[in-house]
Amino acid sequence: MKTIQFLAMSLSAIGILLSTHVASQQLPNVGFENWEQKTFNGTDYRSPVGWFTLNPLKAFGYEETTFESLDASIGKSAVMLETMIGPFNTIPGLLTLENILGDNGMPNVENNRIPFQNLPAGFTFYYKSGPELGDTNVIFMMLSKWKNGKRDTIGIASFEIDSAVEKYTYAVVPTVYFINNELPDSMSFIVSSSKNGFSPIAGSWFLVDHLQLIYADGLAEEATKKLNIYPNPASEYIHIGGLNKDKNYGIYNLMGQLVMNGRTENSKVLGLNLLNNGNYILHLFDESGQSYHHFNLNN
Repeated sequence: MKTIQFLAMSLSAIGILLSTHVASQQLPNVGFENWEQKTFNGTDYRSPVGWFTLNPLKAFGYEETTFESLDASIGKSAVMLETMIGPFNTIPGLLTLENILGDNGMPNVENNRIPFQNLPAGFTFYYKSGPELGDTNVIFMMLSKWKNGKRDTIGIASFEIDSAVEKYTYAVVPTVYFINNELPDSMSFIVSSSKNGFSPIAGSWFLVDHLQLIYADGLAEEATKKLNIYPNPASEYIHIGGLNKDKNYGIYNLMGQLVMNGRTENSKVLGLNLLNNGNYILHLFDESGQSYHHFNLNN
């Protein structure tokens, strides 16, 4: 009983973390195609391979709050996260890269950290959302490094949505770096159907597919890797240096929302007069490949 009573307090720490602001490493099982059965305290449950969930709490009478969905944007499977009322409190659907549950079932979000030494430009994914009124679906990444006796935040990328989205939508979320030219030693990553760990609202759901990290000039053909986006920071426009043929483009804000799109059409310059100051990701793509480029607008 003591374990379960402590659960509500410990889960509230998830809300605090979510509210705090080599070859390239990639997130596991990006399409959520692979699932496995596990056992906790004699109770079977399922989770996506490479990810950890709160589903082991099924051993204490809770429903599985993270489960496989056949409503996929790509492939055959996606992951559905749903906030549900349990026997002692309400818990969100949750994904983490490290196990935050102890042997006694008590969560500790400080355990949600894996070794990581890269500088991703951000992350992309497809989603549908259904947060209840007053609730928010969220994906949060933090890059950090232990230095001089404390853990410094190198950068964060955060996506939040508090409204319903019924059709699959593509999001590109840029990383905001606070310390330049320094590699992190760790990464924390959380996907949750409810941002507020203190009072998650039952019924909130979040459907996510093809969640992956992106790197500057990543996933592109060789010619695209030589592109140069300047000036950066920009004030009124950006110039795409090294572009040898027309490409489709999309510009995404910090929330992963598409704010501008089109085709270069013989123009190497994109005007930014309609955009607010901030950090953005430029996505260039055509039938031969794609690339991502981070830039800052300050006018």
